[in-house]
Amino acid sequence: MAAEKLTTARLVQILVVLAVLITAFTWRTLDYSPESKELSCVLKDQSCSVSIKDDTVVISVIKQEDTLKRVEVVSNVKPQSVTALEGKNKIVLADISSEADSANTKYIYGVNNTDAVLINGKLNLIIDQDQVEINF
Repeated sequence: MAAEKLTTARLVQILVVLAVLITAFTWRTLDYSPESKELSCVLKDQSCSVSIKDDTVVISVIKQEDTLKRVEVVSNVKPQSVTALEGKNKIVLADISSEADSANTKYIYGVNNTDAVLINGKLNLIIDQDQVEINF
């Protein structure tokens, strides 16, 4: 391919294509919204709720007489993970049981009472790519 002289028409064509590309990248950057969202809720009377994709998720802490505390999540989608955080320590809560009714399912997770994170810490719940931070 031989080198061609840069004509006025060729320069205008390059500038128009450059302007279209800059506009497309700027628009896509400003319009971008990630699939996952960070939601937050604060427990009041040991319960809170958040709305995820037109569905209300209710999170409750159930105090038991034994050495376990339980976290109950009522949702139509099973949480991918439930973790308690205290500083840099991360404790994964175990899935204890599930109870289904007509619309939603009640998922129950447990942690040992010796892990004080459920009293004065944070709980992270991931449902369908959305992360919910529950503050105690």
